[in-house]
Amino acid sequence: ELDPFNADALAAYGKWLWHQPDTDASEGYLLRALQQDQESLLRYAELGNFYGVSGQRDKAIEIAADIQERFSKSPQTAVAFLELARIHELVGNLDVGIAWAIRSRAADPEYPDALWMLAELYARIGDEEGARYFDPDMSFSNLYWLRRYEEMIEAGEELVLENPNQVQIWYGLARAHLALGDYERAIDLLERQGLPERVFVDTRRANGIETLMIYADALNADGQTEKAQESAEFVNGIMSRLILTGSEKAWWPNLYEACGQSILGEDELALEILERVTESPGLLWYPILVDSPCFRKFRDEKRYQAVVKSVERRQEILRDRLPDTLQRFRVSQ
Repeated sequence: ELDPFNADALAAYGKWLWHQPDTDASEGYLLRALQQDQESLLRYAELGNFYGVSGQRDKAIEIAADIQERFSKSPQTAVAFLELARIHELVGNLDVGIAWAIRSRAADPEYPDALWMLAELYARIGDEEGARYFDPDMSFSNLYWLRRYEEMIEAGEELVLENPNQVQIWYGLARAHLALGDYERAIDLLERQGLPERVFVDTRRANGIETLMIYADALNADGQTEKAQESAEFVNGIMSRLILTGSEKAWWPNLYEACGQSILGEDELALEILERVTESPGLLWYPILVDSPCFRKFRDEKRYQAVVKSVERRQEILRDRLPDTLQRFRVSQ
């Protein structure tokens, strides 16, 4: 109201609306922010990430093309190329993301984020050799993508000594313990971080909402059904609203709502929602699909098995076409 042409305010308000959640309403503010600040890479990146995360593939690709045209020969080239990698990752083109991340590294060999992105993208498509090439010591996050949970816990316990206030490390440790079946430990770690109240009163961070479902999953597996269902219902409400307001093709609200419905005992509905993830342009987080207790009850269900196979097939396709993609971009590992 004080300054309707302020790009920072417009973008911030768009993000706030998205976290309400209201995907449709937030788009207009992010577009207005870009219109007011068309020379800023940040505005294109914000909009491209918004479209990618919400499953709006065509619009995300258009923004990626704009970034490539405007910033390929700018002082921000390395950062711009990594933004292109991120957008292509979000829309499922992880092979193209790898190519752009390699170009980012070539533009600035000292830019550390390019190495981080490369290792993650290789891990996401199931290429451990490629991930280790860029991350020889295997970082905490890449151990997660490769489902090396014991090693992840070992690395995480060292990291929290150095960064005790970094909630992402605690959340990651809880994920690892949940996958290994140590539900009490996962619950304890998350309750020490203030869950569930921390998320009930502050839903601005997506990682907190996702972690609340991890908490619900651990509680349910531990036999604490009533508490589990309270958290699952809270997350389901947010995810279902996102799906209805412009993110219906995004994998993550569908995946988490399917988990929530499983915790609530609505198995048929859970499978119905879960099947939607195969239509998402993005590549879902494979460890959640195969290692979450909320989905283990479906292991003998053909519908669940079909979803798992579709994701594994997408990873295989990405690995197979990567050499041709790198050749097309005239880059090499």
